[in-house]
Amino acid sequence: MKFFEEKDFKNYWFESGSPSFLYEYIKNRKITYEDLVKDTVSAMDFSTREIEDANANIFFTQAGYLTFKGIKN
Repeated sequence: MKFFEEKDFKNYWFESGSPSFLYEYIKNRKITYEDLVKDTVSAMDFSTREIEDANANIFFTQAGYLTFKGIKN
Protein backbone atom coordinates (compact mmCIF):
# COMPACT_ATOMS: atom_id res chain seq x y z
CA MET A 1 0.00 0.00 0.00
CA LYS A 2 2.91 2.35 0.74
CA PHE A 3 4.27 1.76 -2.76
CA PHE A 4 1.00 2.86 -4.34
CA GLU A 5 0.76 5.82 -2.01
CA GLU A 6 4.32 7.07 -2.61
CA LYS A 7 4.89 5.56 -6.09
CA ASP A 8 8.44 4.68 -5.09
CA PHE A 9 10.14 1.32 -4.55
CA LYS A 10 11.50 1.06 -1.03
CA ASN A 11 11.91 -1.60 1.62
CA TYR A 12 8.51 -0.88 3.20
CA TRP A 13 8.06 -4.37 4.64
CA PHE A 14 11.28 -4.14 6.64
CA GLU A 15 10.46 -0.65 7.88
CA SER A 16 6.98 -1.62 9.05
CA GLY A 17 7.68 -5.02 10.54
CA SER A 18 10.18 -6.66 12.80
CA PRO A 19 10.66 -10.21 14.01
CA SER A 20 10.18 -9.13 17.65
CA PHE A 21 6.81 -10.92 17.76
CA LEU A 22 8.45 -14.15 16.61
CA TYR A 23 11.30 -13.74 19.09
CA GLU A 24 8.88 -13.31 21.99
CA TYR A 25 6.72 -16.17 20.73
CA ILE A 26 9.73 -18.53 20.57
CA LYS A 27 11.03 -17.42 23.94
CA ASN A 28 7.71 -17.64 25.79
CA ARG A 29 6.70 -20.99 24.33
CA LYS A 30 10.19 -22.48 24.21
CA ILE A 31 9.80 -23.38 20.53
CA THR A 32 12.65 -25.35 18.96
CA TYR A 33 13.57 -25.88 15.34
CA GLU A 34 12.32 -29.44 15.63
CA ASP A 35 8.93 -28.11 16.77
CA LEU A 36 8.69 -26.05 13.59
CA VAL A 37 9.55 -28.75 11.09
CA LYS A 38 8.01 -31.87 12.62
CA ASP A 39 4.42 -31.20 11.49
CA THR A 40 2.99 -30.66 8.05
CA VAL A 41 1.28 -27.31 7.61
CA SER A 42 -2.25 -27.50 6.24
CA ALA A 43 -4.66 -24.94 4.88
CA MET A 44 -6.68 -25.33 8.08
CA ASP A 45 -3.69 -24.13 10.12
CA PHE A 46 -3.98 -20.74 8.40
CA SER A 47 -7.68 -20.40 9.17
CA THR A 48 -7.36 -20.33 12.96
CA ARG A 49 -8.60 -17.13 14.54
CA GLU A 50 -6.88 -17.47 17.90
CA ILE A 51 -3.14 -16.84 18.09
CA GLU A 52 -2.89 -18.94 21.23
CA ASP A 53 -4.26 -21.98 19.37
CA ALA A 54 -2.27 -21.44 16.18
CA ASN A 55 0.41 -23.79 14.97
CA ALA A 56 3.80 -22.03 15.30
CA ASN A 57 4.64 -23.02 11.71
CA ILE A 58 2.14 -20.56 10.27
CA PHE A 59 3.84 -17.52 11.80
CA PHE A 60 7.22 -18.55 10.44
CA THR A 61 5.74 -19.38 7.03
CA GLN A 62 3.89 -16.07 6.81
CA ALA A 63 7.03 -14.19 7.84
CA GLY A 64 9.07 -16.00 5.17
CA TYR A 65 11.34 -17.96 7.52
CA LEU A 66 9.81 -21.28 6.45
CA THR A 67 8.69 -22.18 2.96
CA PHE A 68 6.44 -24.74 1.35
CA LYS A 69 8.24 -27.85 0.15
CA GLY A 70 5.38 -29.41 -1.78
CA ILE A 71 1.69 -30.16 -1.85
CA LYS A 72 0.03 -33.32 -0.63
CA ASN A 73 -3.37 -34.21 -2.01
